[in-house]
Amino acid sequence: MNHIKLFANCLIVIGVKNALLCDLQKNESELIPVEIAKVLQLLNSKIPLQEILYNYNSEEEAIINEYIDYVIEKGYAFYCDMEDFDRFPNLDYKYEVAHRITNSIIERNNENIFEIGKIIDELENLGCQHISIVFYTALTKNDFINIVGQFNDRKLKSFDIVSKWSNEINKELFRVFPINIQLSHLSFFGTPNHFVDTIVSGYNFSVFFSNEDVRNFSNCGKVNIKSFNTNLPKVLEAVNFNSCLYKKISIDVNGNIKNCPSMSQSFGNIEDTTLKNVLNHSEFKKYWNLTKDCIEVCKDCEFRYICTDCRAYTEQTSTNKEGLDISKPLKCGYNPYTGEWQEWSTNPLKQKAIEYYRMQDFIKS
Repeated sequence: MNHIKLFANCLIVIGVKNALLCDLQKNESELIPVEIAKVLQLLNSKIPLQEILYNYNSEEEAIINEYIDYVIEKGYAFYCDMEDFDRFPNLDYKYEVAHRITNSIIERNNENIFEIGKIIDELENLGCQHISIVFYTALTKNDFINIVGQFNDRKLKSFDIVSKWSNEINKELFRVFPINIQLSHLSFFGTPNHFVDTIVSGYNFSVFFSNEDVRNFSNCGKVNIKSFNTNLPKVLEAVNFNSCLYKKISIDVNGNIKNCPSMSQSFGNIEDTTLKNVLNHSEFKKYWNLTKDCIEVCKDCEFRYICTDCRAYTEQTSTNKEGLDISKPLKCGYNPYTGEWQEWSTNPLKQKAIEYYRMQDFIKS
């Protein structure tokens, strides 16, 4: 066997400094040297290993062979004959979903909890699969019961609730939710420090605690390793469309309908505009097809297909010929040209954008 082929579920993404090998079946990624990534791509194009190694000295050859042994041992590639290549077709990277809207973010306050049902009805008619409901105040036990009750007998796949911590949040609260409900996550911010590391288990939904002070949706858009997602549907979406805004619709705390609650452009208010009408607005879908391959700096980053793309907060440096903001997300501290991470909020090159978004107090807090 003179050839080596990558398994179809393995995707190589080459950046300037590093490359990323993504296993879309195991939902995991790992960094590899750019030169090794290029060798793997050549191998995957039916060029024999020995032919490739002619271009390297003995020391480099030993390193390449060591990496080849590693990727085969990890199950990323396998030895085969030339005729075997066509027996293992490559993965189709197209991404298609039938739903007009796939996900939504709804900001609410304690006064308009009961208006959620009407919004869910509209989203359900658009085929929405997941809804996040965000409150910046504490909810009572009855509030939670009322919210969850709005999702009974729905066709949605899942929903989650984000709210401020309160003393009513305990295991007794979690037990009131039906076992088969579509609730996927509960997230609480402003949690006392001693409670942050608490692990809640035994339920069909996950619970997350944070001591972060969340006052509005300006907390969104942060880029870090923990937020990366090597998930087949999300990676395929990122390859073809915008990884944050594609088929998303949001309603901010004032009822304004937007792509994201943090974006400035509004397309009407939920009190007098239907979500269906907003979808027909000429501007609403303008960012849907903007992939990471079109974003400055991001297009040179090895993480671009497992990272989300924030268009609400950017470095405000570039626009394309259609007038779309193609600047790097403001809250990313990774430099793909050096392969180094740093705190984004202290980067001197980002201070002008931070002032533009009036985020100085938010960062200090």
